[in-house]
Amino acid sequence: MIRLIMADDEPFILSGLEHLMDWKALGIEIIGSYPDGRSALEGILTLEPDIALLDISMPGFSGLELLERIESDGLKTEVIFISGFQEFDYVRSALLHGALDYLVKPVVRSELLKSLSRAKCFSGKLNREEKESRTPVYTAFFRDHKEPYVLVRSGSSESSSTSLDRLKSFSYLERLRSKIEQTGRGFVFRHGDDDFILFSGMSRTSALVYMKECGDEIYRKNSIRICSVISEEFSSVLDMEAMIIKCREAYSCSYYASFFSVYEYLIPEKEVATSTVEVMKWREMLTAAILSLNEDRIEDCWSSFVTEIATLRESRRDEVCFCFCNCLRLILDKLADSKLKIDEPDLNLLMEKGRETKSYLELTELFRRELFNIHHQLLERAGQKKTKEYLVALEYIEEHYQEQIGLKQIADLVGMNTYYFSAYFKKNTGENFKDYLRKVRLEHAVSLMISTDKSVTEVAQAVGYPDVRTFSDVFQRVYNEKPSSYIKRVRGK
Repeated sequence: MIRLIMADDEPFILSGLEHLMDWKALGIEIIGSYPDGRSALEGILTLEPDIALLDISMPGFSGLELLERIESDGLKTEVIFISGFQEFDYVRSALLHGALDYLVKPVVRSELLKSLSRAKCFSGKLNREEKESRTPVYTAFFRDHKEPYVLVRSGSSESSSTSLDRLKSFSYLERLRSKIEQTGRGFVFRHGDDDFILFSGMSRTSALVYMKECGDEIYRKNSIRICSVISEEFSSVLDMEAMIIKCREAYSCSYYASFFSVYEYLIPEKEVATSTVEVMKWREMLTAAILSLNEDRIEDCWSSFVTEIATLRESRRDEVCFCFCNCLRLILDKLADSKLKIDEPDLNLLMEKGRETKSYLELTELFRRELFNIHHQLLERAGQKKTKEYLVALEYIEEHYQEQIGLKQIADLVGMNTYYFSAYFKKNTGENFKDYLRKVRLEHAVSLMISTDKSVTEVAQAVGYPDVRTFSDVFQRVYNEKPSSYIKRVRGK
């Protein structure tokens, strides 16, 4: 067996290196693991390992100092350095002093294998490891554990553009590995460049709850968000490769990972369809909230709206951007219909900015700023008493259009004489109360016809027309088409 020691002053790095690969399959025995340069030197001098995997910067002695001591004592130990930083001076100095290689943290398995293959003592061992790797490492897990099985594709949702980011990601994985292995029901392994967790004797729901708890705990302690895709339950090792492929495909939704900590894989079609309806419902509620000038209510509706959009995980970034722009367009049109003038955002520019966002969280913040800019402009206008009363009236109509509401009811609400309110309302909206209420009801009716499978009668009742014949007459008068014909056309039935 080839004898190897490793040294690093960060415990989770040491733990990660120990679990990075099947050392025994490579014919390597880890004979020592040290937290600083001084204890590492003692181990090297005492044990004379074949290979030393050393952090280049440690308390006690640096990796370079250890390499110099190895050379001066004439030891045959070959050194591979690891560091959190790709610094040219360190690299040059390490290689000039005879180091085998220099790797940047977090250490990648394939890169470490390449470095090890250069060691004189390692000649011929790599072929053996490659041959054994053709038998998946998870095969033994199926022999020793009972079904059902659930596969999880998990990873940090943080960008890995810097050494620090990659180190955080590596740190997260080691903490997760330790936590899962303590349960005795999970096995963490690497397939290609991806990290997977295989659970046994655990339902998909239980795995989802468990990964959610892990994700919340890791974020609370380390501010690292994780994205986990949960597969369906399966019962045979023969299903494993298919599950790996499916989880990888679902993981492409990691654009949303900064918003969600855990994803379920395979969302039933029924749920997705329901979510489409929910998105439209919350979009309309958000419009009503804007008219209410109630900031807490706007915040609640916005939160629900963006969550509903995120549940449509197969939506691409462009489609999500369009959905947000469409929501703002609806709000702006409603304000324009109500003769409320504000400085409108450039939706084309917003669409372009949205396409450039790196995460769903970044995208939602972009549109949230625009939404609250609209809110603050309305607040300024509401400083005038009449404008505020007008907004109260519009909000009430938006919330109660399904009911049998009348002019007097709203006039009483805002504390005005019925005749005065009628003139006041027409002056602000450009149309009388009855026409405005009809327009609101028909807009909601069209929305229901497009997004649901409700019948004409059900749509009529849902928007405040208990008599379906009256609804049909009004609809045809405005749109020059019967509602039954419209439904057939838009639904393709």
